[in-house]
Amino acid sequence: MGKETKVVLDTNVLISSLREGSKPHELVQLVADFSIKLAISDMQIAELERVLQYPKLHISAEQAMRLMNIVYNCAEIVQVSGKLGVVKEDPSDDIILESAIVSKAGFVVTGDGHLLRIREYLWIRIMRVAEFLGEHGRGKIAS
Repeated sequence: MGKETKVVLDTNVLISSLREGSKPHELVQLVADFSIKLAISDMQIAELERVLQYPKLHISAEQAMRLMNIVYNCAEIVQVSGKLGVVKEDPSDDIILESAIVSKAGFVVTGDGHLLRIREYLWIRIMRVAEFLGEHGRGKIAS
């Protein structure tokens, strides 16, 4: 058995995964199929639940429930302090990075420019969805 691929998906990626056929959707399907391991913090879950309710996003209750079921059934939920202090331009992004540290995830996948500019922190690679799928998509997962 190969080394488990563990990833933290930023909230923007999780929300974008609701578009069927999109790359974020494909990535979340890898989580749902247990091909990769998702790590998420309790603080990010609260943020995700809040964002799923934004009227301007037009997310149905069924879509929200499906995504939250994947999160609750497939993810490792970690506790974070929220006090990391690495992403100076947007301290709320620290929660994503801290989740990766606490869970020992190797990757943060995001569309957020503040995180993407960091590229690498400690052992954690920070990348876009397409880049991650290029390296770890279907047929490329070590087993």
